Amino acid sequence: MMRRIEMKKYGQIICLLLVGILLVTFVGCSTNSSAETASETTVQQSSAENEPAEEKESKGIPSIKIGWAPPEISDVYEIATRKLEESLNNARALGFEVEVIQKSTANHTPADQIQVIENLVESGIDVLMLCVSDWDSLTETLKEVNEAGIPIVLVNQIEEAPGVEIYGYIGFDNASASACGAWNVIDALGGPGFQGEGETVDVPAETYLDESFWEDLYKDFDVNQISGKIALIDGVAGTTFSNIRADGFKSVISRFPNVEIISELPGDWDRQTGMEAAENILQNNDDLDAIYACCAEMGIGAYMAVENAGRLDDVQVFCQDGLEESMKYVSEGKIKGDSWHGIWEWCWYGAEYCVRAALDLEPESQVFDVHARSIILPNVDQFYPEPQLEEIDWQTVYDEAAAKYE
Repeated sequence: MMRRIEMKKYGQIICLLLVGILLVTFVGCSTNSSAETASETTVQQSSAENEPAEEKESKGIPSIKIGWAPPEISDVYEIATRKLEESLNNARALGFEVEVIQKSTANHTPADQIQVIENLVESGIDVLMLCVSDWDSLTETLKEVNEAGIPIVLVNQIEEAPGVEIYGYIGFDNASASACGAWNVIDALGGPGFQGEGETVDVPAETYLDESFWEDLYKDFDVNQISGKIALIDGVAGTTFSNIRADGFKSVISRFPNVEIISELPGDWDRQTGMEAAENILQNNDDLDAIYACCAEMGIGAYMAVENAGRLDDVQVFCQDGLEESMKYVSEGKIKGDSWHGIWEWCWYGAEYCVRAALDLEPESQVFDVHARSIILPNVDQFYPEPQLEEIDWQTVYDEAAAKYE
């Protein structure tokens, strides 16, 4: 009996094992079959989802992918990027489908920006918007962007791009902005104007203190009356915009024979480097009257160096850019003069240029000049804490696009 029971149990075990094997095989086959079906379903769903999108694009306004390539990560481009999104949100509210892919370099080097541009092109952008770090280095890369059929919108300059086809420029004349900065210095050193010991000028509050204003004010002035010793902090040594800004500043200062630039150092468009340059200048020049920095970050760094050295009573600091922080310093009487570069305006209006370019619509004007001008204590409230920008007529842009793609 024991043997029969054992055999019976053994047979039951074998049966159970066979059933288990069959179940595992069945489940395994079912699982594989389900996975294949799911994969096919996903592909089918993707195709089904894409068909209406393609149909919509063929019948309506295409979606737009903007590549935005600022040359560095800084307050300047944080402001520009913020205004880009604010402007595009107004466009999206009307039905435009716009995506922005932003890639920035950490070191403001042309080689890094070239890599950023190449990556953006590979990502399938419809339009490229950028501020160029150095023209000599980027020209060939931007020609390749032209050859790829991607329109280019430039911000932060209106100077003509050499050898590259540009859809639109939104910016200012860099040399003119630096000239306005130089006039701020001359004013503070005792010339006619608003801040120094010279003749105080009374003008309407809305007056643009641009280069032409200063030129007219000083046209009959005896340049020998002004004297002073100035230090200049450039950007990245030898690069396009560093040279343009420094030359614009010197073009005014050189007209005053008793005003001397006694030191010139690079600050790499960076606050810390600008502060270190200013420290070097202060240590080697006891008779300095002013430091001029070719951007706001370097200017703030220079102010910190002067403050740390205990020389705020005898060394005045000036800069250019019109950043929120630098204009705050102007409003508090710390930095004596700044220059408006229209940072808020670059991408606010650049958004329209990008949308028009991507949709093959003509720009209202190829050049949008934000008009460089002086920012000083008497007029800083026109710019700070935030300037009023003219609204973009997105409805007109939408109507033009709808008519083109209907």
